[in-house]
Amino acid sequence: MSTVIGWKVRHEGAPQAMDGLSFEQVVDGLHEALWEPTDEVQAPGEATWTAIENHPQLAEIAADIEPVVSTRAEEEVRAWT
Repeated sequence: MSTVIGWKVRHEGAPQAMDGLSFEQVVDGLHEALWEPTDEVQAPGEATWTAIENHPQLAEIAADIEPVVSTRAEEEVRAWT
């Protein structure tokens, strides 16, 4: 496993991103449901965002993640009301 720091993760389509992450932190965030497979990632040196579930280094890991009932959309709606 790579411990290279420089990964970025953002919620799908969000303008803000977390950066300075290691590969292991990205994987841990997936397992802890901080991110969903549809959220987006940039590996060090990449210029475009890719859904975690479609990223070559993370696709297999994302496929093994059990689906979690997301309350994020409900929380975002409540925040706007």
